[in-house]
Amino acid sequence: MSSSTIDIHTSLKGVVTSPLIDAKEQLRSAESKLSSITIPMDFSGANCILNAQNGARNAINLVDEAISQIDSSINAMEQAEQAALYQVYKQSVMLTTKDVSFDIKGYDKKDEIDQHDVLMEVIGIVGLSTWRTMSEKARKILLNAEYIHRYMEKGNYQYCVLENARGDEYGLESHKHGLNVTFEESKAGYHNVCCATYVSWVLQGAGLFNGCEHGAEDLKAKLKGEGWQVIENPDDLKPGDILGYKNHIEIYAGQDKDDNRMLYNAGSGEWIRERRHDTRENHGGEKSFVIAYRAPNDSDDDKK
Repeated sequence: MSSSTIDIHTSLKGVVTSPLIDAKEQLRSAESKLSSITIPMDFSGANCILNAQNGARNAINLVDEAISQIDSSINAMEQAEQAALYQVYKQSVMLTTKDVSFDIKGYDKKDEIDQHDVLMEVIGIVGLSTWRTMSEKARKILLNAEYIHRYMEKGNYQYCVLENARGDEYGLESHKHGLNVTFEESKAGYHNVCCATYVSWVLQGAGLFNGCEHGAEDLKAKLKGEGWQVIENPDDLKPGDILGYKNHIEIYAGQDKDDNRMLYNAGSGEWIRERRHDTRENHGGEKSFVIAYRAPNDSDDDKK
């Protein structure tokens, strides 16, 4: 329900109920004055005064009932409008998404993750109007980001920084790190992830990146080396851009109604297990924006 619709209903309620509320206050005043009258036991008009008192009370009850009926009618109007708007929204979503290519690598029905739910979640985050103008590459990045995050939440993935993943505690050669190169391998592998590994998996799934980097600085250098557009102004950010900080990397998914950045990341075990996106403004005490990267030759009209 839009704020403008709510304002119309509030105005309507005020116009209809204001005279009734004024009349109610006058009746209360009359009832109070009638109640203050001391009636002598032998006064012949006592019944008239009592009847007037009762009549005032009954009138107040009738006004209260009328106001309640007005509230119910306006609530019914709001519910009907909500249902109508929802049907319009559903039709709009169907038209907007009917030709969407999911292209989620590693998708398996055994994962028990509904692709339509993934799509609706992403559209809910970026907004339907933004989704309509997004490039196919940006859409695929966010769809894969949502899908992989959902799987990690179900699969109890653990955060694993590169330095802590080396050596004998994993019984591995140092170059293997306990971090799998692809998302598909991780399903039967270590169930470990770090920020750069997660972003690598997402970009692999979107068909935009080969190989895998387990360090944020290495991944940023690789993106730049492969011709990804460098974004230096935070006002130029678009959903699907890759945000880079010192020793951290994540995926930008737009802004919420309070202008907080919505992010997909694997920046700690807590975010992996509990959240699919985050509204934080800072990372590690650094500025909220450092640099970002956008897929090569990616523009709003770059749709298949």
